[in-house]
Amino acid sequence: MRSRGPCLSLAALFLLHAVGGAQTHADPFAFFSPPLAVSRDDIARLDGGKPLVRTLPRDNGEIAIVAIVAVRSDGARLAEWVRHIAALKKSSYVHAIARFSDPPRLEDLATLNLDDDDLDALRQCRPDDCALKLRASEIDTLHRAVSTNRVASNPLLQAAFRRLMLMRVETYLATGQEGLPRDVSDHASAVPTDALASIVTHSGFLRARLPALADSLEHYPMVRAPRAESFLYWSQEDLAGRTIVSVTHVNILHFDDPGFPEVLVIGKQVFESRYLNGALNVTAIVRSESGARHYLVYINRSSVDVLDRWYGGLARLVIERRITGEAAGVLQGLRDRLDAGPPPQPPG
Repeated sequence: MRSRGPCLSLAALFLLHAVGGAQTHADPFAFFSPPLAVSRDDIARLDGGKPLVRTLPRDNGEIAIVAIVAVRSDGARLAEWVRHIAALKKSSYVHAIARFSDPPRLEDLATLNLDDDDLDALRQCRPDDCALKLRASEIDTLHRAVSTNRVASNPLLQAAFRRLMLMRVETYLATGQEGLPRDVSDHASAVPTDALASIVTHSGFLRARLPALADSLEHYPMVRAPRAESFLYWSQEDLAGRTIVSVTHVNILHFDDPGFPEVLVIGKQVFESRYLNGALNVTAIVRSESGARHYLVYINRSSVDVLDRWYGGLARLVIERRITGEAAGVLQGLRDRLDAGPPPQPPG
C-alpha cells in the first residue's frame, strides 16, 4: 500500500505538467476552427508584430480570407468604434456612410449620391439586363420616376434610388432575407437566402460555437441574435474599379467565457449594388491564455457573382491576390485607429 503513494504523486505531477503545458500553449484562435487553423509559428510571428493573412477553404462561388494582427486594444474599444461606424470606416475608398435610425428614415440616406456610371446603368436597366442588383419592380419604379421629366432626371433618379433603398431596409427588418428575392441583373447567380445559407454553413465555427447566432443570421427577424446589440448602416465605397452601394446588418456580442472572443462583431450583407450575392464579415478581439496579449481577427466570406462564369478561375486568382495583398495594410490601419484611443465624439 505504501508503494502506491509515490506512484500517485508522480501521476499527479505528470497530469499537472500536461495540463499546465496545454494552458501555456492554448490556441487563442481555437474559437474560429473550423475553418481557421493557426500554428505556434503563426502566433510567434503575430507576437513579433507581423500580420497574418491567408485564404480559407471555400466553395466554388466564394472568396474567403482571414487577417490577424496583434493589438493593444481590448474588446470594449472595438465595440466602441463599431458603434461609430462612419469614423471606423473613414478612408479614401469610402465616399459616404451613415447608420440607419431606429426606425429607418429617408433622411438617413441624404448623403447618398450615385455616380455617373450608376446613373447611366439605372437608365439602361431592363428586367432581363441590368448591371445593378435590382428587382424588376424596382427597375420599373426608377424608370417611372424620370419618365415625365428628362431635364431633371438626375435629381429625380437620385431621390427615387434613396426611396428604393429605404424600402429595401424596411422590407428586410419586417421579413428578413426571405423578403429580398433574386435580382434580375445580368450577373444574377444566386438567391440571397441560398447564398447566405452557404456562407453560414462554411463558417463552421458559428454553427458549432453559437448556433443561436447562426440561426439568427439565416432567419432574422423570426430568430434574433441573443444578447446582441445591432444596427444597420449603408455605405458607398470603391470596389474593383467601381463604386458600390451596400447595406450591412451589424451584431455586436460580448463574452466573458474562456475560449470565446472578448467581443465578436458580425456584419451581414443586406444589399449590394454590384458583384456580391451575399457576404458575412467577422471582426473580433481575442486574448491569449495569460491575457497579456490581444489579437484583432477579421474574417470575410463572400459569394461573388462572376466566379460561376467561364472566366471564374482567372477572376478568383485576381480577386484573391488583390484582397490578400491589401488586407494586411487595411487591418494594420484599423489596429492603429483602435490603439490610438476612443472614437471621436460627434459634435453636440
